[in-house]
Amino acid sequence: MSALQYLLAGYMILSVVLVLGSGFTKGQPKQTEDGVEFILKPMFRMFMVIMPLYLLSAWWALHRQYPMPWWLPVLFIGVNCFVLARQRGTIMLTPTAVTQRFWLLPLSPKRIAYEDVMMIQSKMKRGGRFTQVRGNTRVNIVHSPGHSAADEFRAEMEKRTGKRVAT
Repeated sequence: MSALQYLLAGYMILSVVLVLGSGFTKGQPKQTEDGVEFILKPMFRMFMVIMPLYLLSAWWALHRQYPMPWWLPVLFIGVNCFVLARQRGTIMLTPTAVTQRFWLLPLSPKRIAYEDVMMIQSKMKRGGRFTQVRGNTRVNIVHSPGHSAADEFRAEMEKRTGKRVAT
């Protein structure tokens, strides 16, 4: 193996260790003038942007004796843009409602007034604990393991809605 291949392998191992390690951190909710804000953990955000770029460059470095077809980077960038646009963004607990806005979508944020919350459900899946807030207007807001302060989010939702978290 060449030095470049060792460097790429080391970078990949370091990235995976940092991302898996970020799953053990809780993160902190941020108090703003609008309310309590639950952002994505910094390492999770970095992983979503850097890892796809790394995979493309690693593939090219390992297979550079063959020219890369023009459509492969175009397809790769298109898929990454679609995935990043669908990523959940910041969850904000305002005095009257819980809102969630997506990063790259120009849509208005999802919004559920506290009196419209039908159920708060928390379940364990492969990636960690997900908390789903369901509104009677068919709007769902999901606090994923990539968001900060899951326990604080569940406690705040119980306090603000008066409903218990179902598991």
